[in-house]
Amino acid sequence: MCFSNVRLIVVSLFLSRNDQRIEKRITAIGDRLTAFGRIIAGNFGDVAMNCGNACSPYNPAPRCGDEIENPVARLAESGIRPEARDSENQATETKKETTLRWLLNALSTSVGRKVVLAITGLLLCGFLVAHLAGNMLLHVPDGGKSYNEYAHALHKQAALLAVAEVGLFGLFIAHIVIALQVSKENRAARKDGYAVTRSKQEGRYAMEGYRPDTWMLVTGIVVLGFLILHLMDFKMELRAKEFYQLADGSALEPADKANALLSSSNLITIIGYTIGSFALIAHLAHGFQSAFQTLGINHPKYTPLIKTIGLIFAFVIGVGFASFPISGLLKGGRSPSTKMNDQRH
Repeated sequence: MCFSNVRLIVVSLFLSRNDQRIEKRITAIGDRLTAFGRIIAGNFGDVAMNCGNACSPYNPAPRCGDEIENPVARLAESGIRPEARDSENQATETKKETTLRWLLNALSTSVGRKVVLAITGLLLCGFLVAHLAGNMLLHVPDGGKSYNEYAHALHKQAALLAVAEVGLFGLFIAHIVIALQVSKENRAARKDGYAVTRSKQEGRYAMEGYRPDTWMLVTGIVVLGFLILHLMDFKMELRAKEFYQLADGSALEPADKANALLSSSNLITIIGYTIGSFALIAHLAHGFQSAFQTLGINHPKYTPLIKTIGLIFAFVIGVGFASFPISGLLKGGRSPSTKMNDQRH
């Protein structure tokens, strides 16, 4: 419909009121609408002409509208909406902030620190199970073949192994630091030493000085020394070269390396591993049950079962790790690397 006709219709409706002032205003508005309509029509005509030229068979342009870029249309074609992308980024950032805020809030209170201590302890228990299961292959009577295959397959996953080692390092550091802080707080609050001490609880040991919970800090320090010794032997390789390589400089196979370090010629490792393994039994015997109690899993019906499972778990893990130095001591003689060198000469 023409804008002039619209103007005449509107004017005729208002003329019946004989209001000349309204007529002038309506006429001015109509003139502006007409001018605006002509401008819009002219622009659409230019666009249509350009589009026709671009799409004509005489123009090699690939498609109409290539000269006019439309970011919104391009995003629509890709199936990505700007607001969706922003929402996803905001959700990720919010999740990270929430996790960090929860951790900081937990570490700022005594109860929260004990919860984090329990969680890290249970995660480390899972690591002990996996680590012991792999090392038990040393006892397979196949000349170390099974253990060598396991060790080589593990070290082929270099990236995954590096991530796991960093994660374990973080768990150990967090567990040790929080344990020292919790122990300090408990000692300041009362002379009993650890989280769940109850003097009148049934089934406690009659001799106050031999309760497992009073030994958590001591056994934890001994286990830490065991861990440092283990890293010095197997990770940093700080022992004599005969424990790691042959006379020609070639490296020992993983099973031969382990047997060399756990032989009777390396009494420091034998004694350290044995003491550390039995300290681990005492640490896990109380720590396992205490972790569940700290997390709220404490019921007269289930607590005795959790204690029993904890004692069995501690005994299996501790005796399992103690079996390696004890086996090496019973075998006697020199390290396997020394024997191989003698055989070659």
